[in-house]
Amino acid sequence: MKRRLGLFFAAAVLAAGAMAEDPPKPAEGPLLDDGVMRRLKQALDCVNLSVEDLGWDKRPLDDAFRLSCVNDTLDHPLHLADAARDAERDFAADPAASAIAAARLLDLQKPAELRRDAHDRIPAGMPVEAQVAFLELAGLLEFSGSAVERALAPLSEEERGLVRDKGSRLYLGEDDEEQGDPMPLLNAAQKVNVQAFVDMFAELARTAAVAGKEGAGLAGAKWEARTWELAKGVALAIGGPGPDRFEDCAIVIDPGGDDTYVRCQYVLDCGGNDTYRDCATALFGCAMLVDLAGNDVYTGGNVCQGGAMFGASLLLDVAGDDRYEADQLSQGSGVFGVGMLFDLAGNDGYRGARFVQGFGGTRGLGALSDVAGNDTYYAGGKYSHAPLLPENFQSLSQGFGFGMRPSASGGVGILADHAGNDQYTAEVFGQGASYWFALGVLADSAGHDKYDLYQYGQGSGIHLSSGVLFDRAGNDAYSCNNGVAQGCGHDWAAGMLLDLAGNDYYQGAGMTHGGANANGFGILVDRAGNDAYSGVRPECQGWSFQSRGTFGLGVLLDLGGQDKYSLGTKDNTAWTKSWLGVGLDCEEGK
Repeated sequence: MKRRLGLFFAAAVLAAGAMAEDPPKPAEGPLLDDGVMRRLKQALDCVNLSVEDLGWDKRPLDDAFRLSCVNDTLDHPLHLADAARDAERDFAADPAASAIAAARLLDLQKPAELRRDAHDRIPAGMPVEAQVAFLELAGLLEFSGSAVERALAPLSEEERGLVRDKGSRLYLGEDDEEQGDPMPLLNAAQKVNVQAFVDMFAELARTAAVAGKEGAGLAGAKWEARTWELAKGVALAIGGPGPDRFEDCAIVIDPGGDDTYVRCQYVLDCGGNDTYRDCATALFGCAMLVDLAGNDVYTGGNVCQGGAMFGASLLLDVAGDDRYEADQLSQGSGVFGVGMLFDLAGNDGYRGARFVQGFGGTRGLGALSDVAGNDTYYAGGKYSHAPLLPENFQSLSQGFGFGMRPSASGGVGILADHAGNDQYTAEVFGQGASYWFALGVLADSAGHDKYDLYQYGQGSGIHLSSGVLFDRAGNDAYSCNNGVAQGCGHDWAAGMLLDLAGNDYYQGAGMTHGGANANGFGILVDRAGNDAYSGVRPECQGWSFQSRGTFGLGVLLDLGGQDKYSLGTKDNTAWTKSWLGVGLDCEEGK
């Protein structure tokens, strides 16, 4: 195991050293290749439209927080396929490459290599083997404070006080009535230099690679547990080979054992089945957690487990069957900053209430990348969606972007799962979707997967926004109880569900299987397999209707296999529905 970890982190160090270069493009051609485009044009002919018509105006409003990737997918909805493939490629096992991608998506410069003074003060009694890792983490700790200062430097003293005092209220549970007028706060937050947090995240990625490489040689060391005070109220700790407990430590290096961590900021744990409580938090700060082995349990409240708000956070778990539980803005979430969670192996479980599992709020990017294993994701169960759906709970998770209507555009949320038979469960808003000028992406690369949702998601844009769900392989099942899902553009929005292979099942209510209204565009593309489509209501399977004085375009393309439909549609036919709904079922090569 030590040799495998050492090889992995050696490769990560090389990747961090090459951060000035863009990640290489895969040899694969476009996901919407000539075969798909030919059939799409054939379907659009049925309603007297062309591919060029898909770019009709979906963004009548503008604000200072808008990202160009959001505008691009609204102007060119088919670019959602490119966004999905890029997310699958760029958010994999290398946080350094993901830092570059985050900068691009947030319209910022490539992360700069930060010049921080080398920390050279080694506490007396520090084991020689741990000194390199300590120096890396200590240098990171010293620099993290200046990163926040640099981010807030463009603000006046009064604006900095306003943002620090009330910034967390933008997303963390206060009702609109309690929050009052958000514009003074947003006007101040608009000046935050998010580039400082992107640069800091790149430094977290570089340090994680170096510390992880060092940690691979520390596993099982027989040190005696010890604590130092680096400065007033700033604790450093090392653990022994057995179970240890660390609380409110700025830096921890532990060689093994089943340990407990509470509110720790920078952690390198080399082995054992560990418990983490409210770690890797970054609210007006930065944090990093690297765990090299063991079946670990992560629990916490808000802005933890790779969650960042006005900050940067990285959680990297290399091995083991792990469990993650949190409340809000966690498990790879970012608002006015960057937060990411990488889990490289094991059958893992993720559970959160809201704004989790790859969530991007205003001027933020959040990403969760799970590289291997059969994983389960759940979001919901706490925050009611009253008054519209008082008996159901909000999720806004699992590759979800979210803006603050009507004041500020949202960010980018990405969930990339690269292997395994996975289960995704959300309630209201989730699974490759977004709300209010944001972008949400869920990309699943392999396995037989199951997607369950109550309403709003599964490759949908909701209210002037863009979302895509991309599943590359496997026999998958998609279920939505109450519509606006599975490739839907709802209200000046763009949504896409793209499934490349397998015998798949789609179940939905209204506006599913390629649906749209109110100037929106929604499309479901299934490339292959014997598929089944079940619609609870007739507004399914290529549907459009008029709303808010205009209409949308809904498209369903099934390009292979022997397929079944519940609403009278037949295999190997074309059809139109309502205002501008169209479907085409055919064998791609015929």
